[in-house]
Amino acid sequence: MSRLNDPVELLQQTRSNFIIESDVSNIKEIKSNMRQLTKLMAEKQTHHNELMKQLQSQLQRQQTKVQALKKNFQEQTSQVKRVEDELNIPKLQQDIDKLVQEINQLRDTIQEGIQKVVETQKQLLNDDTDAAHTIDEEPIGKDDKIRVLKLKLFHSLDVALYNDQLLDLRNEARPLSSSSSSHNIWDEL
Repeated sequence: MSRLNDPVELLQQTRSNFIIESDVSNIKEIKSNMRQLTKLMAEKQTHHNELMKQLQSQLQRQQTKVQALKKNFQEQTSQVKRVEDELNIPKLQQDIDKLVQEINQLRDTIQEGIQKVVETQKQLLNDDTDAAHTIDEEPIGKDDKIRVLKLKLFHSLDVALYNDQLLDLRNEARPLSSSSSSHNIWDEL
């Protein structure tokens, strides 16, 4: 029992019964693993922080682009509005509609004039050649009727033949063409 009373001996004996080398080795390995894990986590944290900075930078650039596009869109919308106001689109549309209506009326008038000329031509060609005589009692031939018809056509188009020149009666009787081409037209008559 004396052994139990001596604390130093008791500690030595207790210590000799314990095998702590494996525990120390395990603790060292755990410490090493913890250091590696801490280092790996720090690297991952650094990587994630850098990635977050990049993403925030990209987000900022995209937001700047969106703001620029919004501003550009607003400016273009404003310009379109100004142009519409300057052009007075509804009035232009009314003017265009009015011009289209006038063109249609002119087309109808021209069509009626052509129809009258065609009817006159039919009448002249269908008239009995024996019944038509000039002042000298000479019969009017088919060629003469065609010439008269052509002259009436020129007259209905407000064009006159004067001194071998075609004159536009709508435009202060200005010549329509050179004398050589009007002379050719007169020869065809």
